[in-house]
Amino acid sequence: MNETSNKLTEPRKVCEHQPSVSVRVLIYLITALLLGHMVTSALLYVYFSMKLDKVQEIVNADPEYTFLRSIKRCENKVEKSNIFCDGTRSELQHLIQKYLTNNTREQLHGAGVPTQEKQIGNHHTTITNSVDNPRRTAAHLIATNKAENIPDSAFPRKKGQPIKQWMAQGFPAFTHNINYTSGKLVITQPGFYYVYCQVSFRLTNNVTDDTSSVPFLQYIYLQRIEEQTTLLMKASKTPVDKKQTASFNSVNQGGVFELKTGDKLFVTVTQADLLSYDRATYFGIFHL
Repeated sequence: MNETSNKLTEPRKVCEHQPSVSVRVLIYLITALLLGHMVTSALLYVYFSMKLDKVQEIVNADPEYTFLRSIKRCENKVEKSNIFCDGTRSELQHLIQKYLTNNTREQLHGAGVPTQEKQIGNHHTTITNSVDNPRRTAAHLIATNKAENIPDSAFPRKKGQPIKQWMAQGFPAFTHNINYTSGKLVITQPGFYYVYCQVSFRLTNNVTDDTSSVPFLQYIYLQRIEEQTTLLMKASKTPVDKKQTASFNSVNQGGVFELKTGDKLFVTVTQADLLSYDRATYFGIFHL
């Protein structure tokens, strides 16, 4: 009898140690959620990694980001090329100057500062100040005797002898947005320009009376494409005191002209052998 009761109670004890159906379902759900979370995290990681790679490619292609990264590399001395770093710093200074110029221009415009208008003939032109255009189109040349001014056989002698040797670089000479070649200034943008020139000559005791009594002439010519050379201005000077053993004289002139792109300006003089080169002979132009 006792053996029979023991056999009947053993299966019941075994059943008591097994989890119920609800517990097993809960375990399955938790396991499924964990697996789903892991798979979702993996997919999100792959997705955002691809997105970040695309964003990085776009950023790397941006010239501003590349420029800033180059500056940082130069400042941290990661970049070993001095030429590269010098060019980067120069470009940064140019951008800062451009930003300050534009910012100042906007402030002046917002404050209602009027622009200056000038009438030249039947035309109106706006004259910009140094704030609007810090590097105005201009040039200032100084005659130099580093090489002889060889006579130009193709140029008529009655129109004077062209001065071909000018110093275009090195203070106080300069050229901004104007080209210089073979003694001529070449216009790069059309507009109204003020053209000026001073030529100085020195008479010595070796000069004959006939030479000293002849006026010293200065010409400024315009050479336009597919057109003949045109005389823009002419000035003359006759030595005042002929009794002195040496005298210093200057001829200067200036005027406003409407010029076109490609126009060439040059100076000619008579008696080029009497020229004075100690910065007393110069030729220049600036855009109005």
